[in-house]
Amino acid sequence: MTGIGMMRAVPLMCGTFAVATAWGAAPGRPTYTKDVAPIMNKNCVVCHRAGENAPMSLTSFEEVRPWAKAIAKNVGERVMPPWHADKGVGVFANDRSLSDDDVATIVKWVEQGAKQGDPKDMPELPTFPTGEWHLGTPDLVITLDEVTVPAGGPDQFYNLTHKMDLPQDQWLHAVEVNPSNRKVTHHVIAYQTEGDKPPQGWLAAWAAGMDPMVFPDKMGRLLKKDATIIGDMHYHPTETAATDQTKIGLYFSKEADVQKEVINLWIANQGFKIPAGNPSFKARSTFTFPQDSIILSVLPHMHYRGKSFSYTATYPDGRKETLMSTSNYDFSWQT
Repeated sequence: MTGIGMMRAVPLMCGTFAVATAWGAAPGRPTYTKDVAPIMNKNCVVCHRAGENAPMSLTSFEEVRPWAKAIAKNVGERVMPPWHADKGVGVFANDRSLSDDDVATIVKWVEQGAKQGDPKDMPELPTFPTGEWHLGTPDLVITLDEVTVPAGGPDQFYNLTHKMDLPQDQWLHAVEVNPSNRKVTHHVIAYQTEGDKPPQGWLAAWAAGMDPMVFPDKMGRLLKKDATIIGDMHYHPTETAATDQTKIGLYFSKEADVQKEVINLWIANQGFKIPAGNPSFKARSTFTFPQDSIILSVLPHMHYRGKSFSYTATYPDGRKETLMSTSNYDFSWQT
């Protein structure tokens, strides 16, 4: 499999384009309660609600109305909801992008004055897990060291460690990463390593909008009994100083239930240099599977100069298939 990342020698700049109502079909006179609220409930309030890390709550007309023009602009330009895989290439279970009809409905609603509509049409808000753990009480909780994030300044990066002391290796069927302060936590990646060995792939990851990591039936991750867990932490300071203490909840499988091990493959290229002034430098990395495998997910990753990314599978008969591509890679969003 080949991963191609397009690099350019200047920081990424996001292009914009005019918002128009030609995105798709929209009701003649959409209202918030009847037409817009269902879209917000399905696609937006998972992050835009109290206690989450989005900058404002959008769970009611009173909360949404002051932001109406900004919402129309951001959905029209496909900035929100954040989803960066190109349409028409692959089908993804976690695709949060809006349909053309949904975009047209929101834009037309704003153009016509952002009317509330009949309160009787207002749908109920979706229910979200309550309590500390979305998946219920874990079998084991890892508590990482508390981190103080200063006010303002550059992003902060830490590697926090936790030594396991289990009686035996354990299969995991789910892992939930739970930052205590999601306002400043950009992402968390939990690795495991043994002794002087390099990290053997991550146990789980968390970033804005991500659900806990639950593995398919009969599949799981193997946690070594004496592993050292490394929490790769990325914090984004706000205007005030803050603290975070991230916990990692582990959910054990019955060993007899696991037939396939879920692992990570780092198809990485870290040895290239971008020639000065090159606006679209291509870097390529490949991996040959030694056995038949099932690809569950892909995660394109570059840093600030990353521009676009694609994965191509080449089969034994020479056939090629693009598994995923993103033409507008954005380091701020890790999906």
